[in-house]
Amino acid sequence: DAERAAKAAASQHVGVVGDRHRLVLRVRLVRSFESAFGIIWLHVCEDEGGNVVVYKGSKELAARGETVTVDATVAEHGEREGVKQTIIKRPKIVA
Repeated sequence: DAERAAKAAASQHVGVVGDRHRLVLRVRLVRSFESAFGIIWLHVCEDEGGNVVVYKGSKELAARGETVTVDATVAEHGEREGVKQTIIKRPKIVA
């Protein structure tokens, strides 16, 4: 619990809401869900600074444990269980 509390205290939001940013992300969790619109992917990632970045949408970015570079729009800044997180949309994988 102490480690989790320390991570929560050190977490920061990434970028400016509405702007596109290039992010290097390490995927920590991947889930897929069936919906009326097809498969929806949920990726919970960390950037190089250990900040949490979340993407939920129709693209599969990478498998758990992999690192991926994306250009994405910051949709919103939020907080979950005391940890600041950045929600992104419209990610484009950079080769």
